[in-house]
Amino acid sequence: MPIPNEYNALISLLFRRTMEGSITWEKIAYNQLQTTINDTTIRIWAGEDDQTNERFVAFQLRDYPSSYDDNTIDHWYVEQGDSGYAQMLDFYDTVRRQVSGVSERLKSLMSYLETVDSDKIDSSNESGSRNPF
Repeated sequence: MPIPNEYNALISLLFRRTMEGSITWEKIAYNQLQTTINDTTIRIWAGEDDQTNERFVAFQLRDYPSSYDDNTIDHWYVEQGDSGYAQMLDFYDTVRRQVSGVSERLKSLMSYLETVDSDKIDSSNESGSRNPF
């Protein structure tokens, strides 16, 4: 299923605001990420359908705060090959990188590698091997 029409503008705005850093997301499960804006919790996750083996990205709106267990307002997903899948996967990956602190880690690595002498780089790992592969 493609991205529902009424969600296109919201997804674009969430993506842009996430890229700007004005929306903060948190990891709530292995591949589930969420943020709460006003009275709505937004969840996004990606995976592979157990029955069809199709890759997907799912999106959910939830009532917040809520006193009942199933507080889902709306839920939909796009599968690989659907219109909008690439956009949603890019959005999910951007959110995942933000939650994981990838940008900060890359800056730290770059700063270290640019300032340390090449013979002083500590690239050992726990096994003592220098090649992690």
